[in-house]
Amino acid sequence: MTAIMRMGFWISYIKGGRLEERIGDPGAQLAEVTMPGTGKLVREITIAAGATTTLWEYADLNDFETVVLLVRGSGYLNLAIKADKPTSSTDSTPLGTHESWRQIDISCKVPFLLNTDAALVHDNPLLDNGDSGGMPTILSDAGTEDGKVYKIVAKNPSTTASVVVEVYVLN
Repeated sequence: MTAIMRMGFWISYIKGGRLEERIGDPGAQLAEVTMPGTGKLVREITIAAGATTTLWEYADLNDFETVVLLVRGSGYLNLAIKADKPTSSTDSTPLGTHESWRQIDISCKVPFLLNTDAALVHDNPLLDNGDSGGMPTILSDAGTEDGKVYKIVAKNPSTTASVVVEVYVLN
């Protein structure tokens, strides 16, 4: 059975008590996507100070259309996303030969949205993360191949407070 995901987006920028800018419309639909509807994963995870936790991995729900992470309250997370090459065009399990991690940080200020499990990968990790004339090598090297996201991990860098994150994985 297929599923439909509807998304909206809006931001109100208020300065000195006055609305200065509105981006988007709270009542408007930004996108509607039809998905396989084979599953969804919703979880709330408390990450202790200094701890590292897996938020999602391939075994949880093989593929995804969208991942939304919402850091509740106050907090900040170091996020790492693992990509690899699929075994084949009909077998999406990770091959294990092109593994690489991408790292970004997220805060409690806005939700984090990853809207595809597609990723570029390279069999040489140095080229996967390399720099070529001020541009990422992964975008231009002949050894770059299509891959997928296989794991999302978060570390709470705080030394004193836990962070709560809501995890929504949809396909």
